[in-house]
Amino acid sequence: MTNRCVIDTQAVLRFGSVARQAFRDLDRVAARSVETIALIAESVPDSRTVPAWCETACALANLVQRGAERFGGLAEHVDRTAIAFDRSDRAVATGLERSAVRI
Repeated sequence: MTNRCVIDTQAVLRFGSVARQAFRDLDRVAARSVETIALIAESVPDSRTVPAWCETACALANLVQRGAERFGGLAEHVDRTAIAFDRSDRAVATGLERSAVRI
């Protein structure tokens, strides 16, 4: 076994793309949930159970929104990491080419 590290940059970027899509999907779900909760609360204004249900549903929508934000942050981090790795890889390759020319 060698101490080599091989990174498939395209696979990393695809992972970032999936995380970004999860962010978009979850963000939409959270927004729709809040809209639905508001409609239910308006349609049954005198209910004693709807406010408690709405509070619980809003808390859940908030958790979904936070999860979406984490996926968005993960996607940004993946993009930055892939770019940094690519720059580093190119710098090392350039250094090796220069060393080969000297030899």
